[in-house]
Amino acid sequence: MLRGGRIKIFSVIFCSILFYTTSNAQDLDSLLKAATVTIITYDADGAALSKGCGFFINANAEIVTSRHVIAGSNLAKILTSNGKEYNVLGIVAEDKKGDLIKLVLDSIPANFQFLKIASTCSLEDKIYVLGPARGKNEDYRKYVSGEISGLRCIQNFGNIIQISAPVTAGFSGSPVINSRGEIVGITTFKVIRDKEFCFAVGTNRLAYFTHFPLEYISNWEYRRVSNGGSKYASLYAEAMDYLRHGYYSHALYRLNKVVDEYPLYVVAYAPIGYCNFKIGKWSDAIDAYYQALLVNPNDAFSYANLGGAYAKMERWGESMASYRQAIRLDSADLESWCGLGMAYVKLDNWNKARWAFRKAVAISPKSPTAHYGLGLSYWVSKNTKAAWYEYYVLKDLDLNLAEDLKRRIRNN
Repeated sequence: MLRGGRIKIFSVIFCSILFYTTSNAQDLDSLLKAATVTIITYDADGAALSKGCGFFINANAEIVTSRHVIAGSNLAKILTSNGKEYNVLGIVAEDKKGDLIKLVLDSIPANFQFLKIASTCSLEDKIYVLGPARGKNEDYRKYVSGEISGLRCIQNFGNIIQISAPVTAGFSGSPVINSRGEIVGITTFKVIRDKEFCFAVGTNRLAYFTHFPLEYISNWEYRRVSNGGSKYASLYAEAMDYLRHGYYSHALYRLNKVVDEYPLYVVAYAPIGYCNFKIGKWSDAIDAYYQALLVNPNDAFSYANLGGAYAKMERWGESMASYRQAIRLDSADLESWCGLGMAYVKLDNWNKARWAFRKAVAISPKSPTAHYGLGLSYWVSKNTKAAWYEYYVLKDLDLNLAEDLKRRIRNN
């Protein structure tokens, strides 16, 4: 009898947990659908331009979305999850740096819900993002789940959130919510290099809205273009042209203007580091490369250049660590192996230096730096025969390095 009672109790508990889990998932699904909208933008002739997402942020049914969703358009409408269509009356606030904008509708939808802002955001949070489903009606949306895979701080901006949810085209402006249905961020951009990284603006940017009287989208767009809406892209392109021709100070001036005004122009940070490195501002180069790595932590190029900047400042331990990270991400990078070898030389770890230079020679048998470093490591360990071999190889690659190595061997 007791055993049967336990089974009944267990069954009741299990069913209660199952009901709670199912009910919680249904509540979350209902909230997301009632609190989010699909945004469709149009040109002056009424032709559809783009599609994005947005969400209700307060009891007045004001909608927040990414600013770039609205940029370039003259009109917009929203579709709710029940298929109802509403016209966007205009814009009442924007945050240029955060790529956010706030819209108002010509009428308030029935049965809408607005999202509450989460008080905290942690790497342990499971997150959900709502976006359009391919092959479905325009008003149909689905949510995808994932995790917060990184919390990063961008200088002069604040937090951005790296998310693992598979965000695709049309998700711009979507709320990123936690399992309690609270908003923790707004999807904004991707970085695509070896991998694709999806990012969301932290909710702290919602406090940075600049409010103004209601403005029609067409008027706002005219003002945006008149004030140089594409100036960041133009400045960046101009800077890269200067960089390619070796005018690093001119390039740096323009790149700094870009990130000062728009910190989310993330592709600018690595070139800023490179320009600072070229003009001898090692500390500024380090700062810029760290900004680049906050956005893309798997950027081997930035790690390699970070190692070079630390080497210029004779901070050999940090240089070694940076080169090792670069090699972990790109094991065929010759310069990183050579840089690592030189860091080990400066740290008086000649065995590891020899190992690093051997790796470099295997990657590029005609690298003067690799053979010179390997020759030095043999010379220090008193392997004269091997050192002389590297000298004869160097004679055909770099006579100055060869003569320096010969002088050291003869004075041994």
